[in-house]
Amino acid sequence: EISDEIAKTLKKEIKSNEAISKEIYQILGGLFTRQKKYKEAFSFYLKLENENEKGMIKRKKAQVKGQALFNFGNTALKDGAFEYAQNAFQLLVKKYPKSSYALRAEFGLAMLYEGQKMYPQAIQAYNNFANLHPKSIEALRAKMRIGDIYFNNLFQVDRAKEAYQKIVRDYPNTSLKTEALFRLAACGLVEDDLKGAKANLQKILHESRTLKNENRQKAELILAKISFYQARPTAALQQLQKIVNADNKSKTPDLNENDALELSMLIQENLNDSTGLAVLAKARLLNMQRRYKESKKFIDDYLQENNQTQLQDELYLLLADDLRHLGEYNLAIEKMNQVYGNEEGLYRDLALLKAGEIYQDDLKDLKKAQESYESLLADFPTSIYLEEARKKIRNLDNIK
Repeated sequence: EISDEIAKTLKKEIKSNEAISKEIYQILGGLFTRQKKYKEAFSFYLKLENENEKGMIKRKKAQVKGQALFNFGNTALKDGAFEYAQNAFQLLVKKYPKSSYALRAEFGLAMLYEGQKMYPQAIQAYNNFANLHPKSIEALRAKMRIGDIYFNNLFQVDRAKEAYQKIVRDYPNTSLKTEALFRLAACGLVEDDLKGAKANLQKILHESRTLKNENRQKAELILAKISFYQARPTAALQQLQKIVNADNKSKTPDLNENDALELSMLIQENLNDSTGLAVLAKARLLNMQRRYKESKKFIDDYLQENNQTQLQDELYLLLADDLRHLGEYNLAIEKMNQVYGNEEGLYRDLALLKAGEIYQDDLKDLKKAQESYESLLADFPTSIYLEEARKKIRNLDNIK
């Protein structure tokens, strides 16, 4: 609330406190960036860059010049302030072409196209970057980004597979090979090639005995999900319990362990409803494959004959996601209200969060979005979604 007052005070003190001018520039740049005043923030990062240059040892200058410009550009890129990110990256490349940050700035310029959803231009920019800097780690990252754009944004799975397969073939001794294999498994799931997906996951587990525990658990979790998709809940449960009960699991449960525990509990609590579990599994797979109409119909047909199923809330949550993708936003809200209205349900807080997202992102009703998020905070003070709801409320305040 007093950022403007702080900035005003610091500006006055710069001349009389030259010994700490760099620190003052850093704080001012950060303050104005947080306030989304990128023009003023950029001016202070430029001054910080000049001060940094003055104090550098000559032989180190080439490597570290441009750090402040890169940090600002990277923050602006993440914030969606693309014009200022572009200005910072271009100035860095032009002014400090031999800096170690120049290469990263060039990569950032390619990312700008992706951030603005200019996907063909982004692919071309990443290709150009990889050709100009073939031996850099960023070149490998650029090739991965090309595959990700084809898969996530353009949904051209064949081209995505080509990109990932090329990484696996051409870079066999890099850590990104494992990531490419995970992505190839995702391609298999989307194409309904569960056998191919399993083969890539088994390759991850088989080829690397030094594999990070997190990656091993991730592969095992996806294999368990595949068993679930294949309507083999008992097999899935056995695989999941290996993760949950593993002796070498992390002291603090990670996302893979949490997901494994959640799916394990879901299966255990509903083993007596094998049909319902099979429907939920099939619908989840269809949703992942972006076959939203089929998923919706599959769930609707089942619920018409089984409206008292224990899995109703889980099916409604999935159905709401299908409806969002089909543009039926009010129906999606209705399903979330039904989940919230089940006072014995486990997903009432999640329903409020999802309803808020639909109001905010799809219906553009910011008032109702805020009401949903605030209801979550008030009604569920111990919810795991509290911080996410608070963050969304802060973002709404910035939009207003």
